[in-house]
Amino acid sequence: MSRRYVILGNGIAGQTAAEDLRKLDAGKWFAADFAGQRIPTLDEVLAWARGRTYLAIEIKNGPVFYEQIEAKLVELLARHRMRERALIISFDHRALGRLRALDPGLLTGVVYTCRPADPVALARGAGARVLEPHWGLVTPEGVAAAHAAGLKVNAWATSERRVLRRLLRAGVDGVTTDHPDVLVELLAEAG
Repeated sequence: MSRRYVILGNGIAGQTAAEDLRKLDAGKWFAADFAGQRIPTLDEVLAWARGRTYLAIEIKNGPVFYEQIEAKLVELLARHRMRERALIISFDHRALGRLRALDPGLLTGVVYTCRPADPVALARGAGARVLEPHWGLVTPEGVAAAHAAGLKVNAWATSERRVLRRLLRAGVDGVTTDHPDVLVELLAEAG
């Protein structure tokens, strides 16, 4: 399916008032059926998710850094009793370290698009228990090394069947995809 993206607003989200962000239409770019959908706050998402599902929450830091984002996230997760049902991921590995200092029990994952010399050390340096590599960096040997170190591996950003099959054969623990239905189908095929 070809998607046409429509600019819904201008500026940096962190420098825009929440009430202004809530005026934007977050659905019409996808399809007419979704026109009028508003951007939910993380507070609203956590309230909806509690008791229903697990969440992966990405801290989007850099090049704009959001002061106290880690403390705010810890407070929201605690308030909604979602700290055991959330995986916090980020390209900002220092933010993950600060988050774990605030709440050592949180599950965190380092996101990356490079081939680190030592992915296990990368995770350990951030206090993370999950590696979140781009799918193109996943190898069976890398997954085995992560598992031997007690880490999980979640590959991200693919929906291609051949790639998903390769990731499953490599032994990943999770996959981020725009088409979970395809992944479910492949998991059922694998038995």
